Amino acid sequence: MFQDFRAMNESLGWDYQCYYWHTKTKTEVDFVFYGPRGFHAVEVKSGSRIRQEDLVGLTSFSEDYPESKLVLVYGGQKVVLHKKIKIIPAQMWFKEYPDWV
Repeated sequence: MFQDFRAMNESLGWDYQCYYWHTKTKTEVDFVFYGPRGFHAVEVKSGSRIRQEDLVGLTSFSEDYPESKLVLVYGGQKVVLHKKIKIIPAQMWFKEYPDWV
């Protein structure tokens, strides 16, 4: 996923910086994108079901950075909004990439 984003970032001139975020207690977010189009935290899960623990990293990140947009990409089929977190199927994320970032 990172390589795909990096290629899109370069070819479309989005100018995002990409980071990994974690706390001392090992709470983490897979990708943090920061650039002219916004500030996004993205967590990636391969499973087709979302568990409460899958949302912990994004929820914690949001407490530190409430202005960020939160996205969880997963192996399921439905788009769901859980509080501030957009939950998006992986196939849709890749197909509609520019609309999510």
